[in-house]
Amino acid sequence: MIVKINPRGRSFKGVTDYLSHDKQAQTSERVSWHQTGNLHTDDLHKAARFMAWTDMNASELKRISGGSRAGRETKAGGIYHYSLSWHESETPTQEDQRQAGLETLRRLGLSEHQYYMVGHNDTRNPHIHIVANLTHPETGKRHVPSFDKRALQEWALEYEKTHGLHCKAREQNAKTRARGEQTKHQDTRQPSAASITQIYHAARDGKAFAAALEGQGYTLAQGRRGGLVIVDPSGDIHKLARQIDGIKTADIKAKLADLETKALPDAETLKKTRQPAPQKESQAPESKRADQGKPDRASSLKALLNERAQPPATFRPTPALREVLNEKAQAVPHVKKPQEEEQTRQRIRQALSARAPEKKEKAPAPPPMEQSRATANDNRQGGDLRQAFKPATRQEKSHKPERQPAPDPGEGRNDPELER
Repeated sequence: MIVKINPRGRSFKGVTDYLSHDKQAQTSERVSWHQTGNLHTDDLHKAARFMAWTDMNASELKRISGGSRAGRETKAGGIYHYSLSWHESETPTQEDQRQAGLETLRRLGLSEHQYYMVGHNDTRNPHIHIVANLTHPETGKRHVPSFDKRALQEWALEYEKTHGLHCKAREQNAKTRARGEQTKHQDTRQPSAASITQIYHAARDGKAFAAALEGQGYTLAQGRRGGLVIVDPSGDIHKLARQIDGIKTADIKAKLADLETKALPDAETLKKTRQPAPQKESQAPESKRADQGKPDRASSLKALLNERAQPPATFRPTPALREVLNEKAQAVPHVKKPQEEEQTRQRIRQALSARAPEKKEKAPAPPPMEQSRATANDNRQGGDLRQAFKPATRQEKSHKPERQPAPDPGEGRNDPELER
């Protein structure tokens, strides 16, 4: 059983199109079966739209469910895509594949989330793809499985113990993790790792280990970050701790403590000296040597510019060509010379100046605006408007005018002026 976890994505449509069709084609022959879960449809493309809507409206789902909308948005996508692949000797049924997918979803804590499973038959290894939405369809919360790789590896080990063991490295890694140790990556281990491990165990200290490596064509050098690395004869650099099996990095440092790391050669320098040098001109291919005799583009362009910069040679037309040129010249309308054009401009200026009307004298400026009637009267009386609106002093405020007696209502009844 091989479990592969793909990087988290954002496009539900993209991953659905890839899983529901053949590679670089629009047919669906490699799809043997499919199933959806926690969705209202069995169609994969409609399921992808439902899952995309749930992921985009996570905040609204939180509000409806009464949950908290606090927290920052994650940069990673909400698609969790992984695959389960059986050994080519196994022939699991559709129900076996479906139960395996459901069990892995339960281990990851995604059994209540939206998902779909697609079975493929385009390889010798039967395998299925599971796509789950990390956003819960009811609460809107994003669930990111912790230690997902370890959880799936533990499930795969239990599955193989029941149906047949095919991956021994998984069982060894499980024992290593049970001892509280971390498992190492095996992808960078070289075929000579076994001999390097034997040299390490046979050496008494660091100097003896470095000398034994030199005898096998390897060099113990200083890495880019100050760690110990091994440079092989071809110039490739390998981390020392990954070439020694079953020994912790701390134990390796303790055994090689007598070595001065700064005194060791630089790994990058050794890499340059051991890698093959680039081909010289004498060793160039036939096609390159054939092109060397041809002028390059820059020199050709420079020669062309020099040719255009030189004055043209004297042209001597034949009599027949001279007659044709004369006929063409007569047919061309007369072109005025610069002197004739200047004379024409002067005549036009004289004609325009003669027709120009005489300049009229400018009318005198109107007199300044007269002051208002109230201001003039006020000035004639010797007063000033500003004086009229000047605020009263304290003495003026304290002075009270004499109270005038009220007029007699009967006075002036027989006055002819009033009657008039």
